[in-house]
Amino acid sequence: MHINKIFSYTLLLLFFSNCTSFERKQNSLELNDLKRKVKSTTERTYLAVEKFGKTEKGDLKLEYSWRKNYENIYNENGYLIERNKMDKNGLLISKTTVKYDKNNDVIENNHYNSNGTLSGKTIWKYDEKGNNIENIDYDSDGKYESKMINTFNNKNLVVQENFLNSDNILISKALYEFDSENNKEKEEFYYKGKFDDKRILNYNNKNQLISVKIFDSINKQVFKSVRNYNEKDLLIEINDFDKNEKIIRKEKFEYDTKGNWIEKVVYDNLKPTFVIVRKIEYYK
Repeated sequence: MHINKIFSYTLLLLFFSNCTSFERKQNSLELNDLKRKVKSTTERTYLAVEKFGKTEKGDLKLEYSWRKNYENIYNENGYLIERNKMDKNGLLISKTTVKYDKNNDVIENNHYNSNGTLSGKTIWKYDEKGNNIENIDYDSDGKYESKMINTFNNKNLVVQENFLNSDNILISKALYEFDSENNKEKEEFYYKGKFDDKRILNYNNKNQLISVKIFDSINKQVFKSVRNYNEKDLLIEINDFDKNEKIIRKEKFEYDTKGNWIEKVVYDNLKPTFVIVRKIEYYK
């Protein structure tokens, strides 16, 4: 399976306000399942240590090269306005700021280096229905770098994403299918014209995601993720399995009184490896 920019866009979109899967637009807090009036969230990743039979946080550690420590800042209407990436010492690595129009649609992301210089920007474009149809990336000099083009169905749901490089050559493509409740139930990914992998998503009767299965280019299942919820409908555990149905990764969550997770313990091969602590500040 290729790791390419189309997947990075999918992660980026989770933080922003343009949601086309619902009749009512969701703000950034709702998209990220954050409850109440959250002002900011800050995540720190620590090595896990076991003491007296309990898992506790040890030294600060970056989980993976792509897993930095993040701070997200929201306005009083629940929209993300700033995202900061930091090293394990809390020093700024990069900053992204978000601009909105009068309809609370994202229109521009500006990306900055740690010294405050511009590293690039993303411009968002919409159709007459308010659907985000293009995301265009530029470098620090304003030179065009790449583009994501989105196609929508008659329910205003994204059914196709095309990623084009600086020469406007199609590099990656994603196709999506939805169930009768507008939940995404199938994802297919293509890289340089060839089928790469697909994902099948399943939901419970409350429209909560309960499992994701990944199949490779020859339609063989290579991965499965299962989600468990408690009686309050809070996600409490994620279990990941390899192609042989062997558990390879587990995540367990703890929540504050407002229903937002504040600690996540990550297990690799059933051994605790990381503790991710999320500090949440609320508007008063």
